[in-house]
Amino acid sequence: MGEVNMSEQAYKEIVEYRFAIRETWFAITGFGDDWVEVEETQKNGHEDTHMSGVLVKQADGKFAWEEGESMFRDYGWDALPDEIRTYLDTNGIPKAE
Repeated sequence: MGEVNMSEQAYKEIVEYRFAIRETWFAITGFGDDWVEVEETQKNGHEDTHMSGVLVKQADGKFAWEEGESMFRDYGWDALPDEIRTYLDTNGIPKAE
């Protein structure tokens, strides 16, 4: 079999940012200057997502849930939404390359 040259137009490189809380991994699936979208990475064999939400940076520099907070509590654990918010308060938003 001959060597196949990759066509740059045939593929797209995707950079994904992940972080862990209590050994559970979450992905940042979108972000801007003052917002971040967080999603679970463990799908338990299913393609559907149970935990997804958006946090927005407030005037005081702290993050607050705009949507999805209850999903992380219902499908994760009671303190998870606060732990994600605290993680983002401490580490900030990824910088686009």
